[in-house]
Amino acid sequence: MKIQYQVEKYDQGVWSQAYCAMADSYASMEQRLGGEAGSPRLKTQYAILTGEDERRMPKEYLVKEESFNEFYNMHFDGMVTVNTENGTTLIPYLRCEADCYRTGAEDRKLCTKPLEILRELEAYRIKQEQKNSPSDYVIRVCEAIVARAGGFTGRNHWTDILAQGSETSCPGSDPHLMSILRDLEMFRKEHEHKDLTSYEAVEKCQEIVAMTGLGNPFSWRDILRGEKFEKMGKLFEFEWTGGSINDNIIKWCTNNGVDYRYDHFFRLQVNMDGTWTHCDYRSNDGSVAVYYDIQEEAASQDQGGISQQM
Repeated sequence: MKIQYQVEKYDQGVWSQAYCAMADSYASMEQRLGGEAGSPRLKTQYAILTGEDERRMPKEYLVKEESFNEFYNMHFDGMVTVNTENGTTLIPYLRCEADCYRTGAEDRKLCTKPLEILRELEAYRIKQEQKNSPSDYVIRVCEAIVARAGGFTGRNHWTDILAQGSETSCPGSDPHLMSILRDLEMFRKEHEHKDLTSYEAVEKCQEIVAMTGLGNPFSWRDILRGEKFEKMGKLFEFEWTGGSINDNIIKWCTNNGVDYRYDHFFRLQVNMDGTWTHCDYRSNDGSVAVYYDIQEEAASQDQGGISQQM
């Protein structure tokens, strides 16, 4: 069994979310935090059990009852008794195999209907084609990303299955929806400041994938955003009493001798140790935490496999 924890840190009089982490138990997580600066605290979120964990767990520790949790926007398989920061209590649990231990609980949402997603994407592509939209290429790339993750060998493979209606001949691969959406997000960013029509087409494809696979076109963005902040460095935190976010960042930079500038897309950058990097922020109960990219890396994709799918 693994347990997902939210780690919070105290800074300038405010407890704020720092990152999420997975551990075997509350005790092991506390031991891990022992080496960190400050006085971090834990919030137990949910547990992840393999089928074997579930079978070996004493019956009185489990409540096998599926439910949807609106706070996490996730479906859970039941409740399990564990030791938490509030003592021994019941928390939601997911049933998932070992792959989830490496990638995080959000990847439990397997894409069990890649062909259905491809059917919706193709319907969207044909609709745009009838409008003489120039977005055909990017929609085909999005289809290729989904098809490759779903185990299809090429475009003809899945289009033939759709044409014949022989869904029993689909490959048995159930890709992780978040993996597909991450790949689509990387592709979307390539068009963010290039071609508005293509950019909007990729966003629409993301919405189709999320809606068809998750039943919710928006929750996955919160997951990606959380992952992003885990890879960023915290610049400072302030109580928002007025002015824009950029105004407050510029004020802080001026007071602390940090250079700042706007790039050619008019996005604010700060100079950290000689490197110009972009900022982002998230708010929590009236306070705003500002982060900077520790290392802005150019994302690369394996275009070879995708080009064969189109």
